[in-house]
Order: sequence, then C-alpha cells, then structure tokens
Amino acid sequence: MTLRKKTIWRLALAGVVLVVAAGLIAPLVDAQRFGARVTASLNQALGREVEIGNVHLNLFGGPGFTVDKVVIHEDPRIGLEPFAYVESMAARVSFKSLWTGQLEFSSLKLEDASINLARPAGGHWNFEALLDRTAGAAAARVRLPEILVRSGRINFKLGDTKAIFYLADANLDVIPPASSGGYWRVRLEGAPARTDRGSQGFGQFIARGRWLPGENGGRIEASIELARSSLSDLIRLAHGRDLGVHGQISAAASLTGPPSEVEIAGQVQLRDLHRWDLMPPHGEGWPLEFRGRLDLISQTLALETAPLEGQTLPVSFVFRVNDYLSQPRWAALAKLDHFPLAPLPEVARHMGQQLPDGVAVTGDLSGAIGYSPEAGVLGLVGSGETAVTIPGAPPIRLASARLLLDGDSIHLQPSEFQAGGETALASAEYVWRSQTLNAVITAPGLRIGGELPDGTRLFDGVPLLDRLTKGSWKGQLEFRKQGNPPGRWAGAFQIHGASVLVAGLAEPVELASARVTLRDDGLLMDRIEGRAGAVEFKGEYRRVTGAERPDQFRIGIAAADIQEFERLLMPSLRREESLLTRALRFGRANTPEWLVNRHAEGALEIGSLTVVGLPLGRVRAQVRWEGTSIEATELAAQFGAGSLAGRLSANLRGAQPSYRLSARVRGVNWMSGKWDGRGALQTAGSGPDLLRNLRLEGAFKARSVTLAGDTAAQAVSGSFAFSLARGRPFLRVSDLAMTVGDATYKGTGAMGSDGRLYLDFSDGLKQMRMGATLSPFQVELLPASAGPGRL
Repeated sequence: MTLRKKTIWRLALAGVVLVVAAGLIAPLVDAQRFGARVTASLNQALGREVEIGNVHLNLFGGPGFTVDKVVIHEDPRIGLEPFAYVESMAARVSFKSLWTGQLEFSSLKLEDASINLARPAGGHWNFEALLDRTAGAAAARVRLPEILVRSGRINFKLGDTKAIFYLADANLDVIPPASSGGYWRVRLEGAPARTDRGSQGFGQFIARGRWLPGENGGRIEASIELARSSLSDLIRLAHGRDLGVHGQISAAASLTGPPSEVEIAGQVQLRDLHRWDLMPPHGEGWPLEFRGRLDLISQTLALETAPLEGQTLPVSFVFRVNDYLSQPRWAALAKLDHFPLAPLPEVARHMGQQLPDGVAVTGDLSGAIGYSPEAGVLGLVGSGETAVTIPGAPPIRLASARLLLDGDSIHLQPSEFQAGGETALASAEYVWRSQTLNAVITAPGLRIGGELPDGTRLFDGVPLLDRLTKGSWKGQLEFRKQGNPPGRWAGAFQIHGASVLVAGLAEPVELASARVTLRDDGLLMDRIEGRAGAVEFKGEYRRVTGAERPDQFRIGIAAADIQEFERLLMPSLRREESLLTRALRFGRANTPEWLVNRHAEGALEIGSLTVVGLPLGRVRAQVRWEGTSIEATELAAQFGAGSLAGRLSANLRGAQPSYRLSARVRGVNWMSGKWDGRGALQTAGSGPDLLRNLRLEGAFKARSVTLAGDTAAQAVSGSFAFSLARGRPFLRVSDLAMTVGDATYKGTGAMGSDGRLYLDFSDGLKQMRMGATLSPFQVELLPASAGPGRL
C-alpha cells in the first residue's frame, strides 16, 4: 500500500515536470508548419483576412500559439485601412477541437494592439458584422473566441475621417454568448485621449456590461465608473483647451435599454474646485444625481442632474452632445432657482480673487445659462433684492438686476442700486472675445468720497472724482476697457458742494458747482463757481492728454487783494530750507515733484485788484506755468483814468521766489497832468521782503503838470532808479527836462539825508530847486541855498 502511494506521487511529479518542460520547450519548436492552419482559423473566427508573422507553440495557459505581427484586414466595403495592427497575439486552442481535428480557438489575446472601429457613411460599424456572427456560428456549431485586448489603442473612424478622440491604455474583454440567444459580455478600461494633445490621457474609466442581441439592436445592461480625475483634463478633452476651472471629479452610472435609447442614471461628485495657481482647499465633495439617454446609433447623449431624495438644489445642469466620435457638438445648460449669492465671496477667493475680509453678498439668482463652443454663452438670469457689504463703505443695494448672456457678450440691463442711502442706475456690457467692457452709471445725485478697506476710493480711477473729498454728483459715467491696457472713463455730470486739494495751494478749492465732461483726450470743466480762501471765482478748466501744457484754464475773479493771492500760493512760492542753506545762504531748496511736473496755461481776468493799497481795475493776463517758472504775458490793467500793460515773471526755483515786471503806463492822472512811463521792477521774497528787495528803474514823461504853488510845466520828462538800503528808500532822478513858459530847464534829483527828494533845474541863466516828500508826495519850491547842498 505504501509502495503504491509513492509510485503515484512519483508519477504525478514526473507528469508535472514533463508538462513544464514541454511548456518551456514548446516556444523553441519550429511551429511555422502550423501557420497556414492558424491563418485559416483566424480568418474563419474573425470573418476577415488575417496576415501573421512568426508562429510559436504556447502550452502555458492552455494549448495554443503565440503569433507575432498580426494584421487583421478590414472589410473592403468599409475601408482600406486594416481593422487592427497587433504586435503579439496569444491564440488559445479550444479543447473541443483537439478531438474534432478542426483547429478552433477559444480566446484571442491581443497585446499592444491598435484597433480601428470604423463606420462608413450611412453604414454600420465594422464590429457589428462580428456580433452578427453569433447566430451563424451557433448554426455551424462553431463558438466564436473570446477577444481580449491588453495595453491597446482604440481609434474611431467615420467615413474617411479619423475622429480626434481615441482610447489609450485600453483593456478590453469581449466574451461571446455560449449559445444562440445568450448575452455578449464586455469589460472595457481605458483613458480617453485626443490626437491633437499628444499621448496624454484624460481620466480613467471602467465599463462593464452585457448585450443581448435582438430586435431594434437588442438590449444593453452596463455600468460605467469614472475614477477620480482632473476636472480641467476632462474640459480639455471635450473643449480642446483649458477654461481655467480646476478640481476633481468622479462619477458612476448605469445604462439599460436598446442601443438607440439607452437610459442612464448615476451620480457625479465634484471636489476641490480651485484655480491652477492655488493649493486646493480640502472640503467635502458636491454630489449630484443625473439621468439621461444615449443613442449609440445617432451618436447623441443627453444628461441632466436631479436632486437626491429629499434634497432641493438651487442649481441643475443639462448636458447634450451630438456626433461625439466624429465632429462632437456639445452644449451645457445651468438652471438657477434662487441660487444663493452668500457663498460667492468665498468661492471667488478659492478661484484666486483677492477680496477684503468681511465682504458679504446677500440675495439669489434665478434663470438659465447655457454654453456651447459654437454659440458661446447664452442665457438670462435675474436677481431680486441684493446687497453687497464692504467694511468701511456704505452697503450697495440692488432692487433687482437682469443679466443677458448672448454669445460672447454679457449684458447687465439697467438696474437700480443704492449706496449710502442714495440711488443710481447701472448697466454694462462685456464681450469675452475682444475682452471689451462698457459700463454706464447714471446718478440723479450720488455722494462723493468714502474709502474702501484697502484704502482705495469708491470712485478711484475716475478723473476728477477720485480727487474730490466731499460733495455730490449727478449725470452719467461710462467706463470703457479693451484687453490689457487700462480702461478709460467718459461721460458728463455736474458736481455740487465739492472740495479738491490742489498741490501748491494753502487751502482746498471749494467748488460750489461745475459741469464736467470726460472724453478720451481728457476732461472739460465749465460753468465753474467756486472759491479758494477769500477769492471767489468763475471759469472753466480743461485737461488735454498729451498736450505740451495739459492743464488749461480760464478764470474770472470779481475782486481780490494781491496779499490773499500770495497767502494762497505760499506753498508754491516758499519752501522749507535746510539748516545749512539757512545758515550759509547757499544751496538750493528741494523742488517737489508736483511743481516740476506742472505745465499749465490760461487766461486770468480780475475785475478789481488791490496791490499794496493801489487799486487796479480790470486786470487781464495770459498765464503760463512751466515747472518753477510762471509768466504773465499780455498783462493789462486800468490804473485810474490811465492804463498799465506789461509782462510779469516769477522764478520759484529757490527757497524764496523772485519777480521781474516790465511795464508801461499811459494817461495816468497825477499832479493835475497826464503821465506816461515805462519801467522794470525786480524783487524777491514774500511779505515785507518784497519791499526791502525792491529795485525799480525806468523813464517818464508828463504834460500840463502843476509842480508847486502856481508853478506849472507844459512838459516834464526824465529817468529814475529806486531801491531800499538799510530800510531807507533811495531815489535818483536823471535826465530831467522841464518846460515852464518859454524856458526849458534840465536837471537831476536825489534823496537827501533827511529823507526828502531834492530836484535841481537850470535853463543856463536861471536856477530852480524843489523839494518833495514821498509819503505823502508833496512838492514845494525852495530857495537856491536850501537843502543839503547842490547835487
């Protein structure tokens, strides 16, 4: 009994060794003599002409053959390109054929295969003929082999054109029915890919199912699972490029029904929506149930989301695609039903928008938004009462709003909004393709001023409005922007009770009212009524972009005192000096940037100007301000019954301003005569320094002058020079000429040590001496010996 057990074990071991040895030796045996029978069997099994390379015996996994370089040709009625290119095929022999003597295969395993699933125009898929062979095979009592594809590529071809979609890394199991009327069983695993994106796959899915042949294409029962994949990858798969929406997506679905009407039910899960340059936030996924229909014959797919049991969703989606293998045309629709706006700030932050802390939005949206690559975005959504709250700023409230999305543009239809208890109307249009934005704000009266938490102003960037610190405006503003360059504001509005800081002025300019027109080349302010300090004015201001002197003005003032002008302009006229400059009186004060960059010109008119107690009437001048240089040309003024004309310039380069005036007077009534004159005045500093630093020289002439007492001169002329030395005035008169009766006198004059002006005249025979006080100016005749001596 013991001997018998040992013998059995030895025989079993010997058998195993023989089988292993045979399996190892079989591939080395020349099996080319089986090539013709293998080819014929493959032709019969696949219903197509097959070409093969080298044939090797293979006993592992069941008796069979390994065939290299297999080409499975296509039915000529479908196309000329082969059905498949196979690097290596393992063909396992059916055990049944070992007794019948007819070579049949129970399975065909295709390694590294490239398979073309093709359908001619108006015809059927090339694999349908293989499926239809189940009835014929059962009748001939020949069972079709199982077909297994490993690490393959499955292409799709419609007519003469290959689809841009294919399956990469495909593993396919096709198991035919064991008998007529049975199910085909299929398992497919792969990564969808595009021919225009290299060999990159977009996600990974597994499909399992079975197909029962019958009328109307039979019946399909299957399930599909999409492993967690990149949402941006799937968008690139469908759209061809990234749309900037990133995250994770997974899905599972069941499919049942005939091929022309497959019902679909499943669930999709979205996770970690974020922008590409941000770390994805970890949070719970967003589950969505969906259902739909698939028509494998006409290549149409329609899906729509549905709420979970007991769940109400504020948003649902509809997706449809036609000709998904040849020329895919797809469209998606989002339906909003009181979609809450409160989460949007947090979503915007996840998408990379920098929003201040504390920003809140309340309200909801309802409507529908659709998208397709051909038509772009289409839809209409509306909101009820909506509020936007930004810390530190008044809340903005929209009574209602409607958004119309039309192709590559989006329109905000005119909508009321409130800010700080005031109401305005806003509308906008944005064109995606050209990145063009046009927005219009119409305000019956909106407050100026206020800042956001980050320090920006409510109207930051709006010319003029971004500089006003108070007041209100009414009118219309339009913002235009295209592409990356900064946008531009345009429009027309009126301002009331506004205040603006002007660099170089001691006080803000208060604008009681003004009309403003914003244009592409700058802005225009007219009908201005305002004041700066004690100076009230009217006029207009123009800012011309790109002009040599962009700031242009016309100002009219009823009355003013020159000292008030000096006070207002003191920040421009006088600047702080360094200690070294003040002590040693050398160096130059720093020139502020705003002064260097000031380039202005305009017209100035003053009804009445008081200059050191002297009234001037109707002063007019053309003013040009270039950095540290100010010039008043075409200067004209009324001086009593006479007139004054000249040119005034100011140099602001140093710590103290310096002035130069060239002027001419005509027809001035003085000493009962008419005086004409010309002169040049120079001075520097401010306040009392202007008088201390005064230098004046010039010439004069007069007619019918009463000098002193009954002495009258028909004509007087001469030259003069005036200055102050150590606080005392100094006046010298030269080239004096005076006609008294028939005599003509010539002479000179100078200040005496007593502070009086002494004039000496002579006609060659007779001498005359006069003395005069400067304040008040009075002239008297003196004896020839009077005074400090002859000059």
